Amino acid sequence: MAEAHALQKEGSDNARIMWENAAAQAELAFDLTPENGRLAMAVATCYHYSGHPEEAEAWQQLARHLLDGDAKLEGHGENNVQSTGDPEATD
Repeated sequence: MAEAHALQKEGSDNARIMWENAAAQAELAFDLTPENGRLAMAVATCYHYSGHPEEAEAWQQLARHLLDGDAKLEGHGENNVQSTGDPEATD
């Protein structure tokens, strides 16, 4: 992703191809941890910058699903606020 971003900042014609490569690599990484919503969002980002809006939207929806409710990482998100109103409180 870093290389694709650098090429994009330079205005290189190869940036789009590198974003596609980054998306493919992120998809492979997601296969190893399919519960990882943050990685799914990274795939969505890569597809967005590579000019594939439909793929980006699909991955973004998956990421939102994974990061919502019970799938949230412990210690993150709104669901961590206890009845005391203290976001630092734990179970």
